[in-house]
Amino acid sequence: MKHRYGISEEQFVEMYTYQNGSCAICEKSITPKQSLVDHCHNTKFIRGLLCRKCNFAIGLLSDNKKYIENAIQYLGNDYKLKIL
Repeated sequence: MKHRYGISEEQFVEMYTYQNGSCAICEKSITPKQSLVDHCHNTKFIRGLLCRKCNFAIGLLSDNKKYIENAIQYLGNDYKLKIL
């Protein structure tokens, strides 16, 4: 952790405790071993701890706020089209 993210084990435990052992996005319970340190690739600042699925999801959306906002808006669409 120190080499990869610049944080100590104590800082990791502090973040894990602050998040109540849950993913910062989906809030599902995660073990310390399952916790992924999420960081901004541009600023290198740590944002929090995520589960693998949430970390993967924001990565697929290129950590781009506009893409994520578009996805949220898209999920709210209700076209009521019948799927054949």
